[in-house]
Amino acid sequence: MRGDIICGGAHFSEFSQKRRTVVYSAEEDRRDEDIVRQGTLLGEAFDRVVLCEIDDAVSRGSGEVIGLLRSGMKDTQRVQDVLEIHDWSQAVDAAWQGLGRGEVLVVQSATIPRTVPGAGRGRRIGDDRRDADLTAT
Repeated sequence: MRGDIICGGAHFSEFSQKRRTVVYSAEEDRRDEDIVRQGTLLGEAFDRVVLCEIDDAVSRGSGEVIGLLRSGMKDTQRVQDVLEIHDWSQAVDAAWQGLGRGEVLVVQSATIPRTVPGAGRGRRIGDDRRDADLTAT
């Protein structure tokens, strides 16, 4: 089975950025094999993966989802760096801080305003080290 990573309707091959980072967690109610497959897709599509846990997770133990995602990434070729930061907000902050010039950052989030203050209002995010125009869609 071939997997594709789609972001806002665009396939990653359409992005001009060569380096890719993602902040990600899986819904804890997914089957183990589905979470492992998500890890495989992440490891094939991203250079740096910041794994976190979904707020208020209750049906799985701490670190269980992260372990399954890591399991899926173990034999992939692209991923170079995997960080485990259990708190979602801290994971997003770490990803922003480590973002390099011309790098694309994908943040899995149920609430865009929580992730990117000013998103959807045409506000430019970043500083002279980053090229990042963000718009909520």
